[in-house]
Amino acid sequence: MEPIVIHLQTKRSLRGMLGQHFMAAVALLTTALTVLTGHDSPHKWLMIIEAVLAVGLIIALILEYLHIHKGRHSPFPWVDLMAGLVLSMESLNKYFEGRTRLAVAWLFVALLTIAIGFLRPRFSFFRSRIMPKPRIVVDSAGIDVRMSLWSRFRLEWDAIAVVEYSPAAIRIIPEQGHPRSIDLGSIMHPEELASQFSAAVNRLNLPPDKFQGFPS
Repeated sequence: MEPIVIHLQTKRSLRGMLGQHFMAAVALLTTALTVLTGHDSPHKWLMIIEAVLAVGLIIALILEYLHIHKGRHSPFPWVDLMAGLVLSMESLNKYFEGRTRLAVAWLFVALLTIAIGFLRPRFSFFRSRIMPKPRIVVDSAGIDVRMSLWSRFRLEWDAIAVVEYSPAAIRIIPEQGHPRSIDLGSIMHPEELASQFSAAVNRLNLPPDKFQGFPS
């Protein structure tokens, strides 16, 4: 039987992904407000649109964060689209200021942001080659765990005494050597992970006496 891959999303990666957009939105909102309140500008209407879009992006980021925490995720890339629109307004602002090269650079980043949002599965293929995503691979021979670029281990079932599940961690205790742990506190939706892991064990017909505490 083919190996079963269980993909993980860490809370750190989620916060990093949304945090980048959040900081960009706050920075551009601050820039727009500075222009609106500091001096007369011939294109204040553009700054108003940019400020409204930046606020909308912040709201979209908050809603996305709450939805993911509840186990839901919109297939439509609202956050990336909003971020691209905000960056496009800043590009237009630079163009009106006569800074054409900078406007082109902002526009390029805006289009790239939108493209990554709509083509995320294809971009994730290349990104996974540079920065492998956290995942657990279970097959009939053993278990392979990768939590980061530097944290990875593989153990054969014959060398494992027991695999214990608790709300805090999955502990893999070998016959010899130090136990290995998968910290569930750093992972989004650990209950779903436990269910997928249990289903993988059942599909592979692995010895049930090796697994303790998992949902049936």
